Amino acid sequence: MLSGYWSDRIGKRKLFVIAGYLIAAISKILLVFSRIWPHVLFLRSAERFGKGLRDAPRDAILAGSTVKIRRGKSFGIHRAMDSGGAVLGALLAFVLFWYLNFNFREIFLVAGIIAFFTMVPLFFVKEKPIEPQIESLKIGLKNLSGSLKFFIIIATLFALGNFSYMFFILKSQNYFGGDLSIGIPILLY
Repeated sequence: MLSGYWSDRIGKRKLFVIAGYLIAAISKILLVFSRIWPHVLFLRSAERFGKGLRDAPRDAILAGSTVKIRRGKSFGIHRAMDSGGAVLGALLAFVLFWYLNFNFREIFLVAGIIAFFTMVPLFFVKEKPIEPQIESLKIGLKNLSGSLKFFIIIATLFALGNFSYMFFILKSQNYFGGDLSIGIPILLY
């Protein structure tokens, strides 16, 4: 949310998108060299910070570059490509582990290198000039409609009760032996 506000305020969105992807890619590469859990905690947090930094400005660029009637299609294609990349990434990790005998550090190194290549299309994106916004940031529920407030409350309750599907994936290790105890969770991811 803050990166969207800041990008609107200065009138430059692409800068935040590139910085977010760069922080995430560097964090993935540095994970390869981590030896203790505080490093992993910090780098994983930095990687998620990079994602948070890029998402709102990227979505604003996407929304601003498509006509209103095709906006849903544009976001749908973006989401499909994102999900497709996640599936292909998991399959690549499985192939690297199962067939090429890569260890996890080597797989993370490959993932980090690929993360840098995700920035290449950004250099072809022409950002439309926008007027910097001078409004101050006001966060609150006071001006929202009653139905939106109700939705936010319900969504928050469900989010608090939600847990990651990764617990199910990790549990699958108990049902397989040897290399399958690692290979199957990679495929399930």
